[in-house]
Amino acid sequence: MRRRLLLAGCALAWGLTALFGAAELFFICRWVYDGSCAAGNLRAAEDVGTAGFLAMMLLPLFLLALWCAACGTISYQKRGGRTPGEKR
Repeated sequence: MRRRLLLAGCALAWGLTALFGAAELFFICRWVYDGSCAAGNLRAAEDVGTAGFLAMMLLPLFLLALWCAACGTISYQKRGGRTPGEKR
């Protein structure tokens, strides 16, 4: 039972890591790309500032999710869970 809970927790943690990573990448791309195009446009400069702020605020959540996913996977393997190359 405990191994199944660890497996479910690992799957959830890796899913959240992928979601936070995709959002982080999106905001960083907006920050960099729109920053080069927002030279004279005041509204675009506001959007660039918002994208940069969101990217910096999302970074700790991404790193926390990555840490939890890695620790959960290590804990699952120590409990006797299957590794990816192992057959039943």
